[in-house]
Amino acid sequence: MKRVLWLAAVAVVAALSVTATRGAGVTDKEKLQGDWEVVSISIEGKTIDLPAGNTKLKITFKDDKVSSDDGNKKDESTFKLDTSKRPAQIAVTKVGETKPKTAIYKIEGDTLKIGFKGDEAPTAFDGAGVSVMTLKRVK
Repeated sequence: MKRVLWLAAVAVVAALSVTATRGAGVTDKEKLQGDWEVVSISIEGKTIDLPAGNTKLKITFKDDKVSSDDGNKKDESTFKLDTSKRPAQIAVTKVGETKPKTAIYKIEGDTLKIGFKGDEAPTAFDGAGVSVMTLKRVK
């Protein structure tokens, strides 16, 4: 009888653990999927004005591809994430090119920040030569 009660207790704990961790397994790649719109750009901590008018830069992540569209020009690329780095890194390779451009990124809810510095990923979202693009998810 004690063995049955012990097994029942283990089963309940296991069921509660599975329920508590549902949704916790969403990867950054899954979180990125969909359309994003650039809402601000800063260079070395100073926000710059976005182009006037209705021109908005839209970034779309689909599977392992990323595209950008400003209404006049559309670029296609592939991307790979490295979540083992701190901050996490994204490597983007334009179609027709072989060398990726690496940046850092952070996703918080419906906000995505991408920090870049030339061809190398910066070590933080601030500092000399670092540009940061902030995007909001399009709903």
